Amino acid sequence: MPMSEANERALEKKLNWLRAAVLGANDGIVSVAGMVMGVAGAGADRPTVLLAGIAALVAGSISMGG
Repeated sequence: MPMSEANERALEKKLNWLRAAVLGANDGIVSVAGMVMGVAGAGADRPTVLLAGIAALVAGSISMGG
């Protein structure tokens, strides 16, 4: 039994939030990991790397929330 066009559109709307969540999470992971790897590559100690990771996480979430 084929789906009607209205059902297809409803399903597409329901899946858009999932697509946005997956792409947003992927973007956040890559940007925070890049920041942490850059700070660690510069030779910083562990507390500094941790602080940079937390700062990148907070900055990214504020940016996406805004």
